[in-house]
This record gives sequence, C-alpha cells and structure tokens, in this order.
Amino acid sequence: FFSRGGVLNTMGEPGHTPPGGRPGQGDHTTALAILSSILIALRERDLTGAGQDISIALLHAAIWTMGSDLSVGLVTGEVPQPIMRLETPSPLVGRFRCADERWIMLTMPAENYWEGFCRALGKSEWLSDSRFADPVERANWGPELMIMCDEVFATAASHIWAEKLDAEGMVWSLIQSLDEVIDDPQVAALGAFVEVPDSMSSHRTISPPFDLRGSDVSVKGPAPVHGQHTREILSEVGLEPQEIQDLFADEIVF
Repeated sequence: FFSRGGVLNTMGEPGHTPPGGRPGQGDHTTALAILSSILIALRERDLTGAGQDISIALLHAAIWTMGSDLSVGLVTGEVPQPIMRLETPSPLVGRFRCADERWIMLTMPAENYWEGFCRALGKSEWLSDSRFADPVERANWGPELMIMCDEVFATAASHIWAEKLDAEGMVWSLIQSLDEVIDDPQVAALGAFVEVPDSMSSHRTISPPFDLRGSDVSVKGPAPVHGQHTREILSEVGLEPQEIQDLFADEIVF
C-alpha cells in the first residue's frame, strides 16, 4: 500500500528520508472498498440471483487514494512531484509554525480567501503588492511569500492565530497529536469513539466513519474469541451435531 502504491514517495520533502506508514491505514482504507464491493454484490444478487467473486488488493486501494496525482500522470505523462514546504505555490494551502511551536495547516485553494487571509495576518498591504496580484504571480513569488508568512506566524501563539483566522472565516486547523484527537470535542460530537463491553468491563474503540440516521450501525460488542461461533455457524449451514463433533475431533475446525 504505502511503498508500491507510491504513497510514501509523495509525502515529506524531496531528498529527505521517506516517512513511515502508520499501522492499519492501508487496511482500513481497503476495508471500505471491501464493504462497498460486498454491498454491490448483494444488490446484484437481489436483482439477478447471481453471486459475485470479489477481488480486493491493498495496492489497488492505494492507487485509488492517490487518484488525483496518478490521474494527472495518466493524462499528461508527468506525475506531480513532492516539493519543499517553501515551494508551496500558495500560502493559502501552506503549513506554518507559530510562536508556541504549534503548526497550523491552511486548506483554502480558492482565490476568494486571499483578501481575508491578508487581513488575518495584519498584512493588508499585500493586497496592493503587484507580486501577489493574482494566483499566478503569487506562485511565481512562492518561496518569498512563504518566508514572509513564516515570519508573521512566528510572532504569535497558535491560539492568537486561531482567533484571527476564525474572524476572517478561514479554513484551517492545528496539526494535532493523537492525544489531542482523543480529547477533541468535535471528535466526540461525531461519535467517533464508542464504549464496547469486554470480558472484564469495557473499553473505548473506533466507530465506523459514517452514520445512518435510520439504522444503528454502532459496534455491538467485543470481537469474538477464537472459535466462539464455530458450532453455531456449522449448524446454520446444515451439519448435524455428530458431523460437527467429528470435524473437531479431526482438528479440521476449532
């Protein structure tokens, strides 16, 4: 997923050691593809009565997640390459370190954010600076503009910039640690964590990343222990108790 799918090659800055992938990211992404394909196959069965042979690959899922960059390569023959942070063509999609060493990430590719961004930074004079008159000019002066923004963001702590950016309706976020994600009130509002009973008491785990208003799709309980449902499943498919016992005796099932 990460290596052969080209994911790590596009992350980080050129010439630097590729970052490592995090456990389960590729698996969780591919799991959603598995879910989608199963639902499609069930619908096909309902319509035609025919079953489907489903094939899923981590590599294909990685290609899907990299679709924006790979599509450019397929059409133009030139794939986007990783760039240095200071080479970001627009600060509106940049990452900046604040005076308290916290990083802020901006996600505002649309031109209409430029004026509010300048006001938030207290740099209204940039609006009349010919170097920054339009997106093309700003890209031409990209490194210089990024350095100027770095200098501004370094003058105040992240909570100050939060107030200023919010006041102008900017789209931004702190780059959070996992500890902060766990305690994030927005994460709680999403219902992203749920309590699951286990053999001793209960623990929190991750809920599915979607919500169906008319259905309960929450986690129902702990993962089954090894072999917990073997007899039940074999009975459902029509095996007699003695047949099931023979399978256990021969160590064919557990």
